[in-house]
Amino acid sequence: MGNMVFTGLTMQNVRVPLYMAFFQQRACIDAPMEVEPMGSMKGFIFSNITCKFEKVAEKCAAYKEKITSKNSLIFISGLPGHNIEDVLFQNVFLETNGGAIKKDFENVEVPELDLKYLNDWWAGIYTYDRDSIVVPASGIYARHIRGLKLDNVITSTRNPDERLPIVIVDGN
Repeated sequence: MGNMVFTGLTMQNVRVPLYMAFFQQRACIDAPMEVEPMGSMKGFIFSNITCKFEKVAEKCAAYKEKITSKNSLIFISGLPGHNIEDVLFQNVFLETNGGAIKKDFENVEVPELDLKYLNDWWAGIYTYDRDSIVVPASGIYARHIRGLKLDNVITSTRNPDERLPIVIVDGN
């Protein structure tokens, strides 16, 4: 997957508006147990994007399940040895609630999105919700990435948040 451009997007109340995950999966219940070898994710441009997250809608199942609104606004995760490559974010403004305190994320390991953790199913931030994981960045969390470029990217929280705005693990 690659050479993709996403531009001119406006979102409202999207918990993790920019989410990229490189993982293996089985797309249906009767899929064979074997999965195809990993391919690649390279060459993405996200430009002129805004999102303001205030709350999960009351009619949403996430609201009823009391899923946290303490999230990272941009979440990018490759896998060890399988990086996401060459991603540009340009003219991006994202705002969320924030409000995380150290005990929410301190000493929390963010699991890899591998087949074992995913239990052979889809990756999604809901997987971390299920396990009460607060990602350790208020703005951008990226791991297993090469060539991440940020140009005029603003992430903000309305409430004080003790997390770093950007956390990059195994990447540049």
